[in-house]
Amino acid sequence: MLINFKFFTKSMIVILLIFILVGMAFGFKFIVNKKAVEVEQIGQDLALASHKRENLSKLKRSLSDMEGDIIKINNFTLEKEKLVLFIEDLENLSSQAGVEVLVDSVKEGEQTVFVVKASGSFSSLHRLVGLIENMPYPILIEDLNLEKLPEGVWQAEVTIRLLSLESKENKK
Repeated sequence: MLINFKFFTKSMIVILLIFILVGMAFGFKFIVNKKAVEVEQIGQDLALASHKRENLSKLKRSLSDMEGDIIKINNFTLEKEKLVLFIEDLENLSSQAGVEVLVDSVKEGEQTVFVVKASGSFSSLHRLVGLIENMPYPILIEDLNLEKLPEGVWQAEVTIRLLSLESKENKK
């Protein structure tokens, strides 16, 4: 029986060691799995941070690309203001020439084209055309039609191409 007791004790120790080792293996596996989940979460956080950094750099590039567009928009607004000033200058010539002036149409493109109608005496219309030619803007009078109306009044239709919105006076 002594052999059985020693065998039993050794068997119990071996079984106990096996249980301890299995328990340690499961504990180790639990810890490794927990760390793997943490590592995976850290990897996802890094990927998200990297994606955010990429988006931020794209936004910065887009903003720098848009700077030119913003300048164009600001210049466009400024050009519209200068266009209004040109039309006002054109309409102010009517009182100097003693005629009625109407800006009939404006065609915008690379260069702006105006069709101006005026009515009055022949000499007043002649004076108006001279004043238009001497406006402080680079312009080209493309067409000039004069017509005597039955009531003795003359009517003029002048097509003006505005070559630039910069006043000649501003360029000096």
